[in-house]
Amino acid sequence: MRTTPPGAPFLSLRLDTKEPMELGAFVGAFTSLANEFERYIRRSYPDVSVEEAELFVRKVRRGSVIVELLPWVAVAAPFISDMEKALVVDKFVRIWAARFQALFTRKEHKETPNTRSELKDWSDAVAAIAGDPDGSATLEAAVFQDGKKKNQSSFQVQYSPSSCGAKGN
Repeated sequence: MRTTPPGAPFLSLRLDTKEPMELGAFVGAFTSLANEFERYIRRSYPDVSVEEAELFVRKVRRGSVIVELLPWVAVAAPFISDMEKALVVDKFVRIWAARFQALFTRKEHKETPNTRSELKDWSDAVAAIAGDPDGSATLEAAVFQDGKKKNQSSFQVQYSPSSCGAKGN
């Protein structure tokens, strides 16, 4: 059994909707994130195996759909320092944000999704919130230090039929 060491960096995905989510869209939000994370690890860390790029559900919280996902590479890769593990997760959120912003602004960017599978993952990522006039999704990179959650970076997507937008830090 895989256990989470204290201080391990993790991703938190929050889906806020007023309307019920279709199950396939709910699952798609997480599988698209997992696909994108695996793609990111393959490109950025070619020495890391695909198995180490897996995401595991660490915790599901009440309220909105809030799921903490533990990238196994952030725990198991012995050749990556603790600081680099935190940066792996932080950089992923920033790349994810850049990909969304490139699509929303329709401006070419090095992170613009180019393949069908990348565009399908983007579509699946927003499907859970797309039909809700007040829907939003927030992806955060965080770590627990001294028993408290410390956000490293975050990115929020708000989607409505008339407009869509994204913001991050």
